[in-house]
Amino acid sequence: MKEKTKQLQSFWQHMLRLRAALLLLISFVGINTAWADTEIFSADFTSWSNQTLVTNGETTVTTTPEELFVRASGSSKTVSITDNGLTFNSNMASGNYFAAIKLTGINGSIDVSISHTYSNKKPTFRYFFVAGATNYSSSPGSYSTTTAPASNGGNSTAHIDVTSETVGVLYIGAASSSYYSIGGITVTTPSGSPTCATPSISCTGNTVTITSDTDGASIYYTTDGSTPTTSSTLYDSSNKPTLTASATVKAIATKASYDNSSVASQAFTIYSVSYNGNYNTGGTAPATSYYVAGSDVTVLGNTDLAKTYHTFVGWNTSA
Repeated sequence: MKEKTKQLQSFWQHMLRLRAALLLLISFVGINTAWADTEIFSADFTSWSNQTLVTNGETTVTTTPEELFVRASGSSKTVSITDNGLTFNSNMASGNYFAAIKLTGINGSIDVSISHTYSNKKPTFRYFFVAGATNYSSSPGSYSTTTAPASNGGNSTAHIDVTSETVGVLYIGAASSSYYSIGGITVTTPSGSPTCATPSISCTGNTVTITSDTDGASIYYTTDGSTPTTSSTLYDSSNKPTLTASATVKAIATKASYDNSSVASQAFTIYSVSYNGNYNTGGTAPATSYYVAGSDVTVLGNTDLAKTYHTFVGWNTSA
């Protein structure tokens, strides 16, 4: 009996250890769970009742399930709902012919997906996004981007960086004066913290320029090939770094409430141009200048260099 009791105790102790191990495993897996995108707008226009939303004017449409602001400027210009969805009979010229959607809950960027219903055409659509806007405008401005055409229907997609704004208005219109229809629109925004845009590094002459598409981001860089951190040198656009030898420049972008960007890296080969007075007896030879490979080199002239009984006629060059 005692032996059986010991076996039972051993069994339950083993099960408890197994349960603890499973809990630890589940906890560990949870730590690595990725954030999913959040849908902040979705409309299936093919489910709406057929109707003319506006003719040569503007109006706010409150037809369930979504609210739209629509504008059609010009005689016989309309925005309507047909069996194919939201239909335009003219193009989005100077922002005067469009449908607009208010967006809230934006987190750093948005992805717009437009579904097409035509099977024998390749429609393209233009969009114009006003970050921070909370009210519709009858004249938002000219379109800014044309979405990629879908092949015989399907989806066109666009990615828009919004930085710090959490609201905005998205304007959408046709890129052609032919009849084009939108079956539906879905807008998503990333959950969790947005990430700073990876910096871009360039060199002109021997002066390094570093930029990030994330407004207000601070950029930290190194020139020795090491990985930059927030303890590295802070980039100052009014006092850009210069290179006097070949180097690999690396940089990151940071901003409050944002994740740090990926590390940008760019190698530069630097050449020097030096001047020798060739035993001059007066004046000073120009200072050495530096150029990144591929640059046009400017050879400086003589300022006050002199040599007794000699006349300066130019520089002898050698590699």
